[in-house]
Amino acid sequence: MAMPLQDKITNWLAALLTGQPPPSNIVAFNIGLYETPDGYCAYLSGATKFDASSDDWALEDAYSPSYREFLLPNNQLQVSSWQEALSQVHAALKAALSHSPLSNSVLAHAHAVTVGFDDGDLERVA
Repeated sequence: MAMPLQDKITNWLAALLTGQPPPSNIVAFNIGLYETPDGYCAYLSGATKFDASSDDWALEDAYSPSYREFLLPNNQLQVSSWQEALSQVHAALKAALSHSPLSNSVLAHAHAVTVGFDDGDLERVA
C-alpha cells in the first residue's frame, strides 16, 4: 500500500528542516510546484520577509536547502489537472502542519506558509 501524500510531505519536510535547518531570520516559507514529465515536483524555500498583499516575497529565496526538491509521481496524485494537483498538495500540507513533527517546527511558527506553482498565485496554508 502506498504511503499517503500527507506522510510523504511530512517526511520530506522534517528531513529538510532537521538536516538543513533554516536560519533564525527566515519568517515565511513557500512550497513551490512545477510540472515534470513524471508528475509534479515540490521544493521548499524561505524568505526573511512576508507581504500578504504581494507574492513577490517568495522570490527572495533566502533559505534554499540543497536536495530540496521532492517528486510527486503521477501515480501518487492521480490528477487530471494542475489545479487538482495544487488542491491535493495544499490539503496534504495543511494536514501535515497540524501533526507532529511539523506542528512543532519552524514551519508551524512562521508568519506564513504558502504553496503554488512557479508562475501562478500562492495559496496560504498557514
